[in-house]
Amino acid sequence: MNVWGLSHSKEGTSVSLEEVPLWAWLAQEACEGFCALTEKLTGFCFISPPEWMFRLRWGRLDADGYTARSAGSVLWRFGQALCGGFGAYRRQKTLTRLPVSYDWVREHQPDAGWPWDGTEEPQE
Repeated sequence: MNVWGLSHSKEGTSVSLEEVPLWAWLAQEACEGFCALTEKLTGFCFISPPEWMFRLRWGRLDADGYTARSAGSVLWRFGQALCGGFGAYRRQKTLTRLPVSYDWVREHQPDAGWPWDGTEEPQE
């Protein structure tokens, strides 16, 4: 199946057309839905566990005060794999990429949001 995407980088804005197997697309969509549901129910998402989860650890800390042996670290790694569809993102193949202007984006995708809507960069 072919899907298109809009991206922004320091090189500018571009529209890409990618070929993605249906199972890979479904895996990524399911992950996004699961993460949104989990965040709604628990207040956090797998890809961004709360700081207190990193204090639930076993084993020693590294010299820089970090350990991969913590509940937060394990949850974060699982979230990264989940949101990647457990490798599904590697199955997509870019067919073409075309540079576009901000005006083109505002005309054809008026709900695209930042940075194409002209507002300042969102603050976290």
